[in-house]
This record gives sequence, structure tokens and C-alpha cells, in this order.
Amino acid sequence: MSDLQSFSFNVGDIPLSITLPAFGSAPRTGDISLPITYVNAEAYVLHRCAQVSSNILEIGTQWGLFTAIMAASCPEGGKIVGMDLLPLNVQTSNENLRANNLGHRGIVLHTAGSTIDGSALAKIDLHPESPGLLGRDGVSLHNIGTLDVTQASIGRLREFFGPFDMIKMDIEGFEAALIKESINELLQPKILEIEVHPNYIWSLFKEDISFIKNSFPISEYFGFYLILHNGLFSVRDIADPEVQNVPTANLFLFKKELKELYEELRALSSQGLSSGT
Repeated sequence: MSDLQSFSFNVGDIPLSITLPAFGSAPRTGDISLPITYVNAEAYVLHRCAQVSSNILEIGTQWGLFTAIMAASCPEGGKIVGMDLLPLNVQTSNENLRANNLGHRGIVLHTAGSTIDGSALAKIDLHPESPGLLGRDGVSLHNIGTLDVTQASIGRLREFFGPFDMIKMDIEGFEAALIKESINELLQPKILEIEVHPNYIWSLFKEDISFIKNSFPISEYFGFYLILHNGLFSVRDIADPEVQNVPTANLFLFKKELKELYEELRALSSQGLSSGT
């Protein structure tokens, strides 16, 4: 790979060194585990969320930056399974996990096909050199081979790796059906993060996700939400024009049992938490 850049920072007492394509959007050297000095707001929130999550699903890995952070942050015995359409993302993500001795905690799988029409997740090709991560009931990835996963049954992932208590989704271009599959009765995460344009978030709650409200009342299941945009938290309504006008945002949904974590992160909002310089 060419045009790469490396970033070094700490997650708690774990030093990480991440190599990414040189797009200039990754954290600089710093410590994301301390709110005063960390350098990326989303990284810190994911770090805290992963600390209370033993089994994480990441859809869209962005070269493994957050994959490694969450893998380093999850409790002993926890793991993260990532999915990505782009081979370069898969390769870079797995290399970053292995380079930081996190191969036993995470792996990124290649998903074949397109997600634009809502019919993707057709096939997952498992790496033959997968680093010994175990699926459900101790099944090694070495023995699974090719795992077929259709959009209509993302629950197949749960069969091998679930259930998941945290799901991170970068869903630009994904259909709302994928969100439904990710929060239905098969998965039921404690934490769900959706990274998408705020207008799309609002449409999900207002219209597209109405089919979920009928059979799966999101407001009853997830008791709290935070919006992260421009490195800042907001607890305003999703329809707030100030929220609607930012290019992209991260919506974090928390189950009611995680009220303490929600309140902690919300308190950081009042302190002017930002992405740093």
C-alpha cells in the first residue's frame, strides 16, 4: 500500500499504532482514554462504549482505526467482528489488528456484493490466516470456510458470532432494512451507533423506520440517544436545524440499563467536548 501514515496513541494503558491511507482525518498522537487530552470525540465515545460491550459488530470499518480502538477497549474475553465491502479496508483493518496484537480479539470480514439496493451481504469470505478468533460455541473461523449471509438474514452473523451487545454502522448507501436487521429480535444490542447524514437519521425516525416502530418500538427499547457532530455532542431533537445542516453525524442509541454511561457522556457535552487540535 502507498501513501500511508501512522498514528500512535493510547487506549487506557494500551499503546496503539495505526497505519491508514493518508487522508488526514485520523487522530494525531495523543491519549483517547482521557477526556481532557484525547484527540477524537468519536474515538473516545467508542472507547467508553466498548468497555461495557463484550461482543461488537462493526459494519464499515474505515481501515480499522475504530476497530482497533474498540478491540483494545472491550473487556477481557470480548471480541469484535467487522464487515467491509472494500478489500483494501479489510486488509488494512486486519493488518492493524495483528500489528497491535489484537488478532485474538477481532477480525474484519469481506462482504461481497453491493449494499445500495438492500440485497447485499451476499457472501463473507473468511481469511484462511484468520488469527484464531473464535465464533459462537468456540467454533474457530478456520473451520467455517465461506459464510453465506443474505440481507434478509443478517442474523446468520449472530449464529456464528453473536449475540452482539454493541453495533457500529457506517450506513451511507445502506437501506433502512439493514438497520432493522441490526436491531431486531435476533441481535438486540445495548448500544447502536449509526454514522450518516442527519437528514437521513431524521427520515429513519420519521418515515423509513416506522415499520420498526410498529413491531419494534425503538423509543421503548433504546431509552437514550446522543448525536455527535463536528466533534460535539448534542442532546437536541434530531430535527433541530442546527443538527440537520451538518455534513454527517453519529447517532448513539443506548438501552435504558446504560443510563449511567449516557449521563457520563452527556455531562461531557456540557464541558465543550470537541475533537481537539
